[in-house]
Amino acid sequence: MANTNLTVSSDEFIINETKTVLSLTVAPGAKLTHSSGTLTATNGITLKSDTTGTATLIDSYTEPTINATVKQYVTAGRNWYIISPVYGAPYTVLDNGNSVVEFNELTKNWDPVTSGNLLAGKGYIQAASAVQGTTNAGVIK
Repeated sequence: MANTNLTVSSDEFIINETKTVLSLTVAPGAKLTHSSGTLTATNGITLKSDTTGTATLIDSYTEPTINATVKQYVTAGRNWYIISPVYGAPYTVLDNGNSVVEFNELTKNWDPVTSGNLLAGKGYIQAASAVQGTTNAGVIK
């Protein structure tokens, strides 16, 4: 199984033992549950999202044991309020044409974020306007 590219395309897939795969992809609306053992994906785990839904990953441990690339479908023409769950994610993971802003406490303005890393726990807005495209899939690792 270590040389397998595994895709969870629908419903729920449960792993309750130690497994190593080449890559693991969870489709929009599908669910991966990891209940025991160690799960390793040499080339990574990807959780996808589209207009039909978002993939789900359930890791039953107190401390997270799985790292994954999480894609979030974002519709243009509205604001998306986002908090980075990790430190060090580059702002470009949310960018859709200068669309990321953060609140500046000193000036009381929403300033564009054009470089650097997102801070864990800090709120950002992705204001994806129609002129910036129809969708954007942000990725936070």
